[in-house]
Order: sequence, then structure tokens, then C-alpha cells
Amino acid sequence: MEPVYASRATFFSLGQVYRIYPDRLALPFAGYRFIIPVDDMITLEVRPAGVIGDLFRGKGRAALALKLDLADLAPHVALHRRSGAFKYLRFTPDDPVGFVAAYQRAMGE
Repeated sequence: MEPVYASRATFFSLGQVYRIYPDRLALPFAGYRFIIPVDDMITLEVRPAGVIGDLFRGKGRAALALKLDLADLAPHVALHRRSGAFKYLRFTPDDPVGFVAAYQRAMGE
């Protein structure tokens, strides 16, 4: 199945390409690929640089997210999911706002 959206590899993404499919997200990380089914996702939103800053933005445990790339240095996407060892993931597609918008369009939101 072809992705409905694929980000471009950038410096901040460490050359990784993040993909949106009609039923899942595919997020590479250090030779592993997180496959996140749509049903497992709670939120997907754009956040400013500095993941640790979420402690001061009232996001609590979300500041302890697994960063798949250089999310601390640029605006990025924050994913909260229901299951898995890491409930919070952060990653930096080439256009975080465009990535979230493409996800919302693909899911009919």
C-alpha cells in the first residue's frame, strides 16, 4: 500500500522519512520501524522545540517522550499512543504542520 504522505529526509529528522498510510503511521528509528495503528493513537500535534519544556507547559509525563530524531532542536510532532513501551514519541518531519494536516485529511478529521 502506498503512503498518503511521506516527509522529506532532513537534518533534523536525521535523514529519516516518516510516512502516513490510511490505517497507520510508519516511523523509523535506529534501524527499527515503529508501526502505529490509527486505533492506537490518542493525539498527534505540533509542539515547539525543546521537549523538556513540556514540563513547564503542563504536559507532565509527555516530557519523557522517546525522541526519534533531533526534536529538541526544532518544532516537531508529538504522538501519544495507548500501548507499547513508549507511549509518547517525538519526531521531526520536514513540515510538522503539514504532516499533522495530512494525517487529519487522511483520517477525515
